[in-house]
Amino acid sequence: MSFLDIRSHISFKYINTLLLDVAQHPSHYSELAYRHVSVANGLHPSQDPMSCGIFVEMTRQACAAIVLNCASELWSALGGCLLALEPSNQLTENVKDFLKNERIGNLRFFEHYFKICGKQFQGTKLQDDLKLIYDIRDVLAHDNPDDLNVEVEEQIDKWVSRLRQRISGNDLKWLPKIPTLFTSDKPVPSSSSCIAVMNVMRYPVAKWILEASEQIISELEQMMFNHIGPKRHAPHVLIKGVKFSDDLPLNQFLKIGGISVQIKSSSEETSTGSPEGDK
Repeated sequence: MSFLDIRSHISFKYINTLLLDVAQHPSHYSELAYRHVSVANGLHPSQDPMSCGIFVEMTRQACAAIVLNCASELWSALGGCLLALEPSNQLTENVKDFLKNERIGNLRFFEHYFKICGKQFQGTKLQDDLKLIYDIRDVLAHDNPDDLNVEVEEQIDKWVSRLRQRISGNDLKWLPKIPTLFTSDKPVPSSSSCIAVMNVMRYPVAKWILEASEQIISELEQMMFNHIGPKRHAPHVLIKGVKFSDDLPLNQFLKIGGISVQIKSSSEETSTGSPEGDK
């Protein structure tokens, strides 16, 4: 049996963990914030009212970066799953070109994948969550101007209304604790922003988007593994630059990740004996 040909998806796991900490505890990064505040000799940057706004922006920017990263991970995971199920794809025999050239919305690609797997997509919670994530992502990535005829507060209320279905009202009111001499470490409200969605970029929102994305990716991959139809298979895979297949002797397979395995040329006898022979 050959190996299932699966492309690993892009992951921002470790940087997202850091960004989430920035979003929740901006005060942990005081030196970074104070670097952007110019004060007179003898004064500390925390004594400048502008430092409050910098901490707020750090929280917002960290949350926005998580949204963009999660949207990229979701797309990459979907692409990997579609490639693995390429033989089952009824619309194309070349998934790579399909993903590159087809001009349809992101959610339509997800819908197509669910159809391949015989699963319902329309009207599901997963579809609704994906739509919210990509709607936020689109505003951030393309900086689509909000309706100039609608007040920013009204636009904010629309985002809050959609988020409230997933995040409690108290969490949506969450404010970062910011260390300044003026606020005595009390929460500081977000300063006004003309870009409505940035006003809802807060730790609980970023945390939900991160967790929802991880759950969706897990479900996509499980659907791919459970799919009964034909899948792409490879006669070999590469691990640490070593090509191996089902025909690789077990003693060499077990050494992958430890002592490197060097497959000798066909003219040489493959060593299966002492460790010295594998060097």
